[in-house]
Amino acid sequence: RQFLRAESKWRRSKEGKEREYSASLTATIGLLVWESMSKWLASEDY
Repeated sequence: RQFLRAESKWRRSKEGKEREYSASLTATIGLLVWESMSKWLASEDY
């Protein structure tokens, strides 16, 4: 029973880490896309 409780706690922390990682990855990709888009728009002549 103690082992199961520890395992569920570990799994919860692992899921939290994966969620944090995916969130930071999404933010990084969004930032890169936004920067390249703004550079592309700045280089365009209107």
